[in-house]
Amino acid sequence: MRLGVFTAMMVEGRVFDDSGRKLPPDEYLQKIAKTGYQGVAWGVGGGYALTPDLAERGADELGRQSRELGLTTVSVASDARAHDREAVRRMLEISARLKAPSLRVGLRSYDPGVPYREQVQRSADDFAMALNLAGPYKIRLLLEIHFGFLLPSASLAERFLARFDSAAAGVILDPANMVVEGYEPWEIVVETLSGYLDHVHVKNIQWAWTKLDWMEHPTRRAHWQWQFAALERGLVDWSRVIRALLAAGYDGWLLLEDFSTRPLQEKLRQGGRTLSRILGGSAAGTEPAKKSPASMRKGRIGRDKL
Repeated sequence: MRLGVFTAMMVEGRVFDDSGRKLPPDEYLQKIAKTGYQGVAWGVGGGYALTPDLAERGADELGRQSRELGLTTVSVASDARAHDREAVRRMLEISARLKAPSLRVGLRSYDPGVPYREQVQRSADDFAMALNLAGPYKIRLLLEIHFGFLLPSASLAERFLARFDSAAAGVILDPANMVVEGYEPWEIVVETLSGYLDHVHVKNIQWAWTKLDWMEHPTRRAHWQWQFAALERGLVDWSRVIRALLAAGYDGWLLLEDFSTRPLQEKLRQGGRTLSRILGGSAAGTEPAKKSPASMRKGRIGRDKL
């Protein structure tokens, strides 16, 4: 497997150097490469540091800088919804300029007042339209397993994606999201996603006691609330997740997305060391990574390996 960084970690207020200065994208790329990671996935949207306007102005330069630093552009993750034709088209243009092979789009938000099957069918129609737009670009469209949305589990994601060709449509596995909602045993998750799995987001989450008295606050959510955690301290057992991926023949990307409160350089360094230790070799966090052999470029799990 290869290690990269998802720039969602660049969200406003989260990425600063040791002196407290906000890092521009080019310096962020330098830190990623210097720490030994091999790839970068760009978060583009209103909720990210790289807005669509900034991405359109700087896509060619960011792509060039990434290549010069030896970083592969793994994907683009947007906040565009599949039903928004113009937003999807805009993100496809940006992805093409960044030379990204895939683009994450979202589905409509879950509405508890509408039958679930109706929502799924409507979203499937939306996604089919988006796939038609992506066809000429030869960019794979991805959905992310995420709490609060229509597809919070691997089973639901696979059931949805089974309508579509896995060469054109894929999924991002985010085990930490499934700690909040949608958990299934990791071995079952990997097997269920099969050929649709494109890459994996690496972060961790823990549940914290809110210390509310349930009897005094009967309308509160309960005593617990999730919060981001350091990679080695949350509820996701990354050793087990990676063992499941290896057993299935996955040789694609693990993308760090650490939202814990530690300084950026520490997160990059410690995340790389933790993942390298689990993988049993030297990778990010210690020294610049070596070129990957051609056999490692395929990032999906073939159904014949399961």
